[in-house]
Amino acid sequence: MTLTFQRSVLALVLVSFAFVMVGCGPEKRRLRDERDALFAQNLEAQQTIEDLRRNIDALNTENDTLRSDLAGGVPVLDTTGFEGVGGGVEVSQSAGKITLNVPGDLLFSSGKVTLTEASKKTLSQIASVINSDYAGRRIRVEGYTDTDPITKSKWADNLQLSMERGAAVYRHLESKDVAAELMYASGFGAQNAKETKKLSRRVEIVVLLSDG
Repeated sequence: MTLTFQRSVLALVLVSFAFVMVGCGPEKRRLRDERDALFAQNLEAQQTIEDLRRNIDALNTENDTLRSDLAGGVPVLDTTGFEGVGGGVEVSQSAGKITLNVPGDLLFSSGKVTLTEASKKTLSQIASVINSDYAGRRIRVEGYTDTDPITKSKWADNLQLSMERGAAVYRHLESKDVAAELMYASGFGAQNAKETKKLSRRVEIVVLLSDG
């Protein structure tokens, strides 16, 4: 669009010079005034384009800063490597960490702490990504339950159940060569409940991207 505009200006300039050479006085003045006005408009348009480019650069810089701040000073990754592990695992990033939300109903039968065969495949894929892409990073394994009180199982309460479930996931990751000295497991019982009981039953595997 700018090139077309410049060509139009050039054409008008050439025409105006032709009229200057052969036209009468008033016509020459009119054409000269139109030429000068078009030149001024062209300069203004060029300045506007440059201003827009600077604004775009500033916005891109601000966006990068906001993304970095959101990640606690650690750049947000476009892809984490965990997106294809399957099993209903949800991947999110915030404050310098990657959180893998692994559904509890995939991992365990009701009231149990023994991993299902289906969950072992998913956890093994997660361990493979950790070992290849995040070796040396600290890992938190957090167990959660729903809010239903324990009544029929051997567990004292939801806190104990969540700790045992977190430990089960920890042990499987360790068996797949994730460094034990960089991991720790914890249980939070029914804390931080989700929208439904099904979503609340989960284990979150948190990969810390910073040393803080």
